[in-house]
Amino acid sequence: DSLIDPTTVWADESAFTPPQTTDPIENYGGSTCGGDLTEVFTRSCNIPFARIALTLGAKKLVRATDDWGFGENIPLDLPRSVASVFGKVNDFEDDLPMLAIQGFGQGNAQMVPLHMAMVAATIANGGKMMVPYVVSSTVDRNGKVLTSTSPTVWRTPIDAETAAILTELMIGVVRNGTASCCMQLANGVQAAAKTGTAQLNAKGEPMRSHAWITAFAPANAPKVAIAVMVKGVNDEVSASTGGRLAGPIAKRVLDLAL
Repeated sequence: DSLIDPTTVWADESAFTPPQTTDPIENYGGSTCGGDLTEVFTRSCNIPFARIALTLGAKKLVRATDDWGFGENIPLDLPRSVASVFGKVNDFEDDLPMLAIQGFGQGNAQMVPLHMAMVAATIANGGKMMVPYVVSSTVDRNGKVLTSTSPTVWRTPIDAETAAILTELMIGVVRNGTASCCMQLANGVQAAAKTGTAQLNAKGEPMRSHAWITAFAPANAPKVAIAVMVKGVNDEVSASTGGRLAGPIAKRVLDLAL
């Protein structure tokens, strides 16, 4: 039985103090947020996902991130590929506040942008994460094909039913949520997306955050997946959000691609 499903409801909260700390977690901008999974996903609320991490516990959450390929170098056909980072069970067993914080992508979590695009593509692909590649084929000077690449499944982190649920949640982000400002594609094409605003600064320091979005389109017959990350190098970037800053970039690329 699943511990979390689309009918799960979280109370409206603006602050939540995890075990082992007196330092509360807040939603973006100090907002109050709660409701069912569609509501908290659409609004990208920190506290419900912190609570989800604690509900799942370190073993289940780390196993899930391992299933998605965290901790392993992306199997790319270019040199020096790197790995996304979440952590291991023993990193969290005595540090539940960090487990809660990483439940919404903060803390020590690190994501390779290509890997984030692969996450979106996996949802679009019914749960199958494919091996990414740059070179589709090599040919000699006479045009004879020497090698060619065949699509290969790297991992299957979720089943088709979960992928369908996530697709609907990501469509909601575009229609009613944190990407509704900026992800209405040309010709009425429906995109599915998830935004992120990754805070870099500690409390009391000047605000610095990366702006993220990952998306795929068309939602009902996917052809293209994308991830955009705008580095939080200045006040202008850091004052915005993934939807408002990274969203228009993703929209333009998807419009051109489609």
